[in-house]
Amino acid sequence: MKQKILKLIKNLEKFKSEDIVALTELNEKTVNNYINDLLSENKICKISKNEYAYLPEIINKQEIKGESKKGLYKKPIYQIDLRKEKLEDINPAELFPKKEEVKFFNNAKDYDKRNIVKVLTIFKLAGNLRGESLRKFLIELSDKHPEYKMSYSTFVRYYRLYFTQGIRGLCLKYANYANVKTAVHPEMYEVFKKYYLSTKKYSIATAYKIVCKNFPDSDIPSDKAFYRLLLKEYKPEHIKQLREAPINLPELSYNFKKKKDDKKLFEKFIDAANYHYDLLDKKNTEVAICQKGYIKNHLIPYFEGYKFRDITQDVVINYESKMVALGYSMASIRRFLSVFSIIFSKYSECAEDLKFLADNTPIPSLEISYYTDKEIKEIIENKKPELWILCLGITPAELSALRYEDIDKNNRTVFIQRAVFQGVEQPHRAKYRKRHLKMPTIIFDDIDFKNKGLIFKDIKIENYDKLINTHIHLLLEKNVQINIISKNLGFHNIKDFASRYNFLLPQKLDDNFEILQN
Repeated sequence: MKQKILKLIKNLEKFKSEDIVALTELNEKTVNNYINDLLSENKICKISKNEYAYLPEIINKQEIKGESKKGLYKKPIYQIDLRKEKLEDINPAELFPKKEEVKFFNNAKDYDKRNIVKVLTIFKLAGNLRGESLRKFLIELSDKHPEYKMSYSTFVRYYRLYFTQGIRGLCLKYANYANVKTAVHPEMYEVFKKYYLSTKKYSIATAYKIVCKNFPDSDIPSDKAFYRLLLKEYKPEHIKQLREAPINLPELSYNFKKKKDDKKLFEKFIDAANYHYDLLDKKNTEVAICQKGYIKNHLIPYFEGYKFRDITQDVVINYESKMVALGYSMASIRRFLSVFSIIFSKYSECAEDLKFLADNTPIPSLEISYYTDKEIKEIIENKKPELWILCLGITPAELSALRYEDIDKNNRTVFIQRAVFQGVEQPHRAKYRKRHLKMPTIIFDDIDFKNKGLIFKDIKIENYDKLINTHIHLLLEKNVQINIISKNLGFHNIKDFASRYNFLLPQKLDDNFEILQN
């Protein structure tokens, strides 16, 4: 159970004991015992009177490259006396078991040697300290020995560099030394140059990835080292010329012919989506893999029964509303619709029927749909789950995960902190999705606080779009500012809220409006 609690804690930025009680349904005493155990094991730390935070573990030295039994970790390598200040007093053969490391150290410049000595000394003194203990140690070391001053973030950065690049990673600048021409192996450089200087205009990052794939078992410097070497061989304007494709001018006798329009068109969305999916399947890029997932998991299940001519602006808006109801963020929905817009514009004869904004999201429908006073009265009388959405503006996914324990009886508030996503209850990861909402009397007075667990089970909301429109409309009628509405609905910013619900917002001032009165 302690491991289960630790797994939950890793997903939370900070937490209180009552948060763990709500997530696990354990009693408070048991949870406090587990928290005390985790504190003693340095898995978590106390950040205020009643709040805790998870301490991420730094990478274990003996798990790197399987060298726990040989080579680098066979014996302690930090044979450095903190009191030694002169570089000539240091024997690198005592520090490094590998000949190439000794050679590298001997060829390094003095300021790099000092930095290597400094960092390795601090590594030795820090031992297995982690988290807050390590932070306090570094502060104390800096006070007693200013020449060994180092921040926690710098320590972690050097720690990672050392176990990925060796002592090269501890150098301030290690591109050129007296007897070492470059940190980049010539064969690696030739591969990098071949791809980066090609007319396909690969980026530095892409050319560097190709080098890494070609030399999987080698120690490879950073991409900046390759580019610095390239700038020494070529001038920037020469590099630009090499990356530009040569222009082949046609002969004067050439007969220009209009290129045949071979655009492939489909009648049904499912056929176009499958065709585009197959094209993406031939590409082995991260973007293609993501777009394939969007098509298979988020577009085809909704649009597979549609012909292109039947997909109207309102159909797309309804799709957007359904995805919001399922708990997807506006950023995710925009990515889905971006792929949808590509398929619609490429393979449909009705490409002009839908208008898309610059970020590939459809222009919202101008039709304003919300409940009348009579319909609202019926929802109040029936006391259905729809009333909670109407009053609080939460999604069906959040309502399905709402528990009695989330309600603060004294402050009359409810804490929205989780949702049911694809059939599994999950805590909100984004901080802006977690929010405390005031509970209207109309639903608060009907709550039986003797109950425990979920408030609603197996709920099905078919009219979420109309309910949320009505919620926003009621707030606007009471002159609630849109920044408050946006925050209460769990939007990341006002821009996301306005792009989705702009049609509900006032579009102009009243005719009788006066900014000042006599």
